[in-house]
Amino acid sequence: MYREHAEEWMTKRRYKKNDILALGLRSIPKTYQEVKMIIDTLLQEGVNLERVPGFTQKLRKGGNPMVDRDWYWTINAYGKYFIPIRDDAGRIVRMHMATENPKKKYTWFSSSPNVEAVYDQGKLADLKILDPTITLEGNAAELRRKGASSGHHISVMLPSAYMANWEPGDDVTDIMAFDSVIVSEGEHKSFISANYLQRPVIGVPGVGNYRDVLPALKKWNCKKVIIAYDADAFLVKEQDGQKIRNQDVYRNLINFAKEILEAEGIELVFWVWNINDGKGLDDLLMSGKLPIEANPRTQERKPVAI
Repeated sequence: MYREHAEEWMTKRRYKKNDILALGLRSIPKTYQEVKMIIDTLLQEGVNLERVPGFTQKLRKGGNPMVDRDWYWTINAYGKYFIPIRDDAGRIVRMHMATENPKKKYTWFSSSPNVEAVYDQGKLADLKILDPTITLEGNAAELRRKGASSGHHISVMLPSAYMANWEPGDDVTDIMAFDSVIVSEGEHKSFISANYLQRPVIGVPGVGNYRDVLPALKKWNCKKVIIAYDADAFLVKEQDGQKIRNQDVYRNLINFAKEILEAEGIELVFWVWNINDGKGLDDLLMSGKLPIEANPRTQERKPVAI
């Protein structure tokens, strides 16, 4: 954990030290010496890195791709820090990486290989190209051998005090009641919202990746679902004299809502607010304001009370 990142979490996100420890934030190593120390430890402990997303083998500078010893283990990571993604048993199953790119603030710690080693009688006989845009000769620095995709897991966030006592393997419903669940986007805003509201929040990995949400809600015997996507999901803008929406976001939002509405025994409501009060639910809550609850079945709207 680098000091610059801890200071960012405590100032920009207003996290306390206990929040940082409960969430499990960690900095991305800046040097290969740090990376090698981690890798050597994991290998000594018998961890199969080939099955851990984000770890991969790269070719040494000037190395021969047909020589095994010229490949070395490293991490497919860059940027600032990691945000762990937990499943409903408290296990870290994926990690988001905060970058330093304002156009793409987050990306995944993932490492699908783009070449595959082919062995014959225990010896490296060939390399199969998995990505048609690369060649062994022209893209040596971009070659990745071994590794795994991180997949598209939903993130289960609890208030800090509950998260701190959540041990891997513990069913989340044994830690906190899941009668109602808030569905949001992104890990920071989900964790901040869970802390402010003292309620469980599910973070989806992008507005279109909601397929795992409904099975989880049924598993938890959830009775009420609150969709609290960013305010711009509902925003109508003027363009060339016409009112338009972000059609991709809005379409996914409507399709997700239809899935919930068609499920038996689950009530669906939306939390909405003025975008001038904050883009995300976390921004709204940190400004000291609360959303409006809208019921799509009854058309009723009422202020949210804590």
